[in-house]
Order: sequence, then structure tokens, then C-alpha cells
Amino acid sequence: MGFLSKVLRLGAIAVVGVSLAHVPASAQSKPLSKTQIEQIVRNYLLKNPEILIEMSQILDAKQKAQTANRFSENLNSVIFELENGDGGGVLGNPKGTTVIYEFSDYNCPYCKRMAPIIEKAIKADKNIKVILREFPILGPSSKLASKAALAAKMQGKYQQAHFALIGVKGRLSESKVFKLLAGVGLDLDRLKKDMKRPEIDQAIEKNLQIGQLLGINGTPAFIAAEKLYPGALSPEQFAQMLKAATAKPN
Repeated sequence: MGFLSKVLRLGAIAVVGVSLAHVPASAQSKPLSKTQIEQIVRNYLLKNPEILIEMSQILDAKQKAQTANRFSENLNSVIFELENGDGGGVLGNPKGTTVIYEFSDYNCPYCKRMAPIIEKAIKADKNIKVILREFPILGPSSKLASKAALAAKMQGKYQQAHFALIGVKGRLSESKVFKLLAGVGLDLDRLKKDMKRPEIDQAIEKNLQIGQLLGINGTPAFIAAEKLYPGALSPEQFAQMLKAATAKPN
């Protein structure tokens, strides 16, 4: 049943109840026909159209609350994996208490736009911990880059690899990925070998499953203080998100 249909149905029930209060007791003892009920509803709504607006607002608020509760429940079911899983790494202070999560794709222009904002923030505030989850949804080169970043983590250079890859304008290619990662001091022979590890593919697949559970269908997507922030944020919005994350202990 669609949103408007729900409103109309609830409105009809309420309208009939209110309208019957004004029907003489002798008339109420007789069953109303479908046509009579429809006429009662129509007449009442014509005289009081604001009732549908009010009911629409109430239903909308209820649905938003239900969505928020469902997100919170789903987040709680995967929070351990988000914090401790192998599908990404940490930007900033690994022991920081201002914690945000980011789902990111190296070919996403909006993720690229966010990168300098994040880098500036973690340099300015040593208490920020960004738990980044690899979320390659924009094609094979996105997955290649994510696998390379996770392999770089095995050499202790996840943050350097991440900013090198996310800082490139335009789409990545295999040659670009390896050239960039060689530039941050990675052993490419070891990197290519580690990229073939099955646990890397498994970690990325786990991220995609978690994203689906949390309703994440695009990048970037941030989570802070049990709230989802989809899409690119302005510096002001990002600061507000950090403030929310700081105010809520983890």
C-alpha cells in the first residue's frame, strides 16, 4: 500500500468516526452502505481538507522514526565487524574517541571531494578516528584499487595508499594504481601477491553486504553517532557530524 493510500485509508476511518458522531442515533442503528460511507468521507474532507495534511505529517514522522530504529538495530548487529573487520583501515588516530565510519570508492568523484576535508580534519584534531570501509561499487578498477589498498595495509601503509589513490582526478587504471603505490614506498611484488589472497575478496564482499543491510547504495556514506550521512558533505556539515560523534561516547 502506497503512502497516499495509507493516509486516505486512515483518513477515511477517522472521518467516518467523526461524522457518525453527528448522525442522529436513530440513523446510526442502520448499517451504512459503501456509497453512504464514501459520501460521508467526501463531504467531511471537502469541509476539512487540513486533516489530510495533518495525518500525512504524523504518518511521515512515524515512518521516519521506524526507519531510524531499524537502522539503529541493523547497525548494532554489524558494529563489531565495522570496528574490527578486515575490510578497510583507520585514518587519523587509531585510539581516537571521535569516531566516524566512511564507505568509500576510489573512482567516486564525491569521495575524492571529501578526501581533503577529511585529511585536514585528522591533521587538525588528533582525536579523530575515521574507520574507512572499502566499498567498490563503480566497476572493476574500483575493486582493483580497494584490493590494492587492503594489500597495502599488510605492509603498514594503508593511510598512505588511501590518500594516494583517492587523490587522483578521474578514473583509476591498473597502471595508475601500481605507479601511485610504488610512489608511497610499497613493495609491488608483495602487494600484487597479497592482492590475490582470498581474505581480501571476502572482506570486500562483507563490506558490500553490510552496506546493503544499512541501506547504503552510494558513496561516500558516513556513519556517526548512530546516524547515516549519505553523500558528499560540505566542510560545515562535516564539522557538525564530527561534533555529533564527539558528543556521543563510543
